[in-house]
Amino acid sequence: MSVASERRNESPPLKLRIAPEPRRRHAQWLIAGLLLVAICAFAMGQLYLRTTGLRAVLALARDVPAGQTVQATDLRIVDATADGGIALVPSSTESTVLGQPAARDLTAGSLLTETDLGKAANLAPDQAVVAVDCKPGQYPPALGPGDRVTVVDTGTGGSLQGSTVPPVIATVMSVDVQQGPAANGAIVSIRLPSYDAASVASTATAGRVALVLMPSGS
Repeated sequence: MSVASERRNESPPLKLRIAPEPRRRHAQWLIAGLLLVAICAFAMGQLYLRTTGLRAVLALARDVPAGQTVQATDLRIVDATADGGIALVPSSTESTVLGQPAARDLTAGSLLTETDLGKAANLAPDQAVVAVDCKPGQYPPALGPGDRVTVVDTGTGGSLQGSTVPPVIATVMSVDVQQGPAANGAIVSIRLPSYDAASVASTATAGRVALVLMPSGS
């Protein structure tokens, strides 16, 4: 056999190939890096809040009239610090705030405090609350706390103090619909200027009061 044929029968030399590093390892490092960045960002945020005295609290996203229950859309979360011992409401307690009535007229942009919630028992010196026994047809069925109403004397067909005096404007505090077989209407508590309270009370006792719902923001 010739030398040439021997070379043709020889197997070609094997070439060694280095396998690439699995991509899974690169993905694990990427995930670990993202987690580290997130942890550092959270830690820096907490450190900033502690050093500046800021904390997440609740603020008003829109106006809430006194007596109206607070809804989730009425609130937003902000970072703030309390001065002068003001008891701000932490954002973590939002679930306990929802459904509570506003103790006073709350303004959009203001921070919510613990004294802003609850029944409006503390009236201003020039305000009073009168309970009106309304029969069906004397008040809108959709009337609710916080609504603004015009109090009309149905006996005169005009305002409570005469046609030359503007009608009495009041804010609804509560609407207690009567229950039972003999139910006939609702007891509506309204907040109004104290100088109108006696006139409204006497006219309501005579059954001559009707409540007219006013547009929102009026």
